[in-house]
Amino acid sequence: MVKEKILIVDDEESLIKVLSIAFKKHNYYVHEATSAKQALKILEQEPIDVVISDIKMPEVSGLDLLEKVKKNSPNTGFILLTAYASLDSAIKALRSGADDYLTKPFEVEELLIRMDKVMSKYRVQREADYLRSLFIKGGKKIVGLEDGLKEVADKLRKAAPVDATILLQGESGTGKELLAKLIHQWSSRNKGPLVTVNCAAIPETLLESELFGHKKGSFTGANADKEGLFKIADGGTIFLDEIGDVSPLIQVKLLRAIQEKEITPLGATSSIKIDVRIVVATNRDLKKMVDKNEFREDLFYRINVVPVYIPPLRERQQDIINLAEFFVDKFS
Repeated sequence: MVKEKILIVDDEESLIKVLSIAFKKHNYYVHEATSAKQALKILEQEPIDVVISDIKMPEVSGLDLLEKVKKNSPNTGFILLTAYASLDSAIKALRSGADDYLTKPFEVEELLIRMDKVMSKYRVQREADYLRSLFIKGGKKIVGLEDGLKEVADKLRKAAPVDATILLQGESGTGKELLAKLIHQWSSRNKGPLVTVNCAAIPETLLESELFGHKKGSFTGANADKEGLFKIADGGTIFLDEIGDVSPLIQVKLLRAIQEKEITPLGATSSIKIDVRIVVATNRDLKKMVDKNEFREDLFYRINVVPVYIPPLRERQQDIINLAEFFVDKFS
């Protein structure tokens, strides 16, 4: 198995050594840099799976490094570290493309857990990119929709024009995001926005503000009003990926958004009406989570209006032949 590569960037050499030892024990290949400039030289020479960088560094900051990395290599994961935490800087980091944000001091085990999540995300992203390559002529056809995924496609074509909430269930890498895009294209809302939210990738402390927005002064660092993603998706579709990972607090607010078709930004005294089609996805068994009191039963029934199971490729043997033929044609 090929070792995944990490680049640690921090002007504290002692911290680099501690993290390097920990990651090597978990079978990662580790590169080290004490400045953003040194990190960029390494990135020019070597493909890196995830960069872990301090924000505050001399000459070139971690945010500047993040911008350069994401511009040149969008599928490289990025985790920012900082000793100067504020919600405003966290939101800025995530909106700049960071996959996660951790405040110093932290437990190494916590960073390892977050690292694993980011690594998993990009493993899935690589498979998703592969699935996107199966689009033919502007997405009018996807390899598999007429064979192994025919039943799924037929169900989605019927459900797409109706504003019912759709729950996409399947393993990571089965193309749930791709199918959410098709639902939007096939719906009457296809002229409106499609907003995609990976609920597992946004820390719980930020997810509420990202989804529902906030008012100026509602918390430290809230220097201006901010529209939430539900409002940004108004008139279109919002796709909530990894819905099984949201906290009980967010579950309550999502339930209200679905039931009442309205949201209340953080710090607001009144609610805002929204007109949004909701598509959700998960790789978890929500029914079992409900039985264990890990997921709200009322929310489950609200999102389980049109349940769609997406079988993995191993259950669609005909598609393996179709994919092989597709790539032979494409690259010959």
